[in-house]
Amino acid sequence: MYEGRGRDLLAQILDDLVNYTETHFSFEERLMQQGGYSKFDEHQAEHLVLKGQVHEIRDKLRAHKLVMTMDVMRFLKNWLTTHIMDHDQRYARELVASKPAA
Repeated sequence: MYEGRGRDLLAQILDDLVNYTETHFSFEERLMQQGGYSKFDEHQAEHLVLKGQVHEIRDKLRAHKLVMTMDVMRFLKNWLTTHIMDHDQRYARELVASKPAA
């Protein structure tokens, strides 16, 4: 940021986050479908919302319609933390519990 490259670096980070969420969510959804997760549709809908929000933030930053503030950073951190530590743990527990004993 001191070198005037903050926006470019943030755009790259957000590009990476978009790519990661696409890959990660696709992988998760395959696992949930294969395991017969009971709340698959609900979880997939959440993925769509989260992907849309990340795309929107990235696109607004690139169009100079968004300043990366602490509020935006907190939002990203909170949804990632909430999604991973709460919602993902729910499907993981269900899939583990439904797995036949070896």
